[in-house]
Amino acid sequence: MAFLKRLTASEKKIITSDWKSVLKNYQNYKTLHLIKRNGPILTGVYLQPVYAGEHYVPVFHTHSLMTVAPTIGLNSLICLKGKKGANESISVLRHASEFEKLVSAFKKQVPLAFLKELHCQALDQHYQHFIATDKVYSIHVMTENILFLFWCRYERCAIGQRMSKYKFIIQQWPNAAKIRFHDEQGWGRSVHSLMSMDRLQENVQNKLFKFKLVYTEDSGLVVD
Repeated sequence: MAFLKRLTASEKKIITSDWKSVLKNYQNYKTLHLIKRNGPILTGVYLQPVYAGEHYVPVFHTHSLMTVAPTIGLNSLICLKGKKGANESISVLRHASEFEKLVSAFKKQVPLAFLKELHCQALDQHYQHFIATDKVYSIHVMTENILFLFWCRYERCAIGQRMSKYKFIIQQWPNAAKIRFHDEQGWGRSVHSLMSMDRLQENVQNKLFKFKLVYTEDSGLVVD
């Protein structure tokens, strides 16, 4: 049985550069990781190594600068899928021969990744779809979504209704998960404690400095 070799440093740079050429509004964050800022939200495309680093799979994700997370996390992620619904694993040879086809499939599956300016409603729909379909405990995405609605100045009744919806979801989780996240009431209190525009703006500025993104272009967020 033949074994494929791990992606070399040179191959990783080529792969990153090729994706950067089609994701024109993104910047290099690290090798195999591109990011873009839209107001208080980072969107990213991580070319995640799989199969012991022999292949990669494109992953779209978000990260909120409003939270106190110590690193840029892969939140509300969407992996490129193949025809059978499995994550699309891409070898160096396939990258070279099918790149345009792979980009077209990724754009069709995740059009949000290719937009420069984002609309609040579109990103909110992305969050809701992820939470509704994710099979793990999406507590961090729920927090990110609620703070995003607050930042976009949604009416408090609408934010309250969304929080009630997420609290109901948390209530259905196993006891171990509810204890881990301090149940739905503890989560609600934690989110409410962050809902101050001054505090959120301060968090955003602190995170831009922490992640060395102070000079990153803000690609725009449309409140609709």
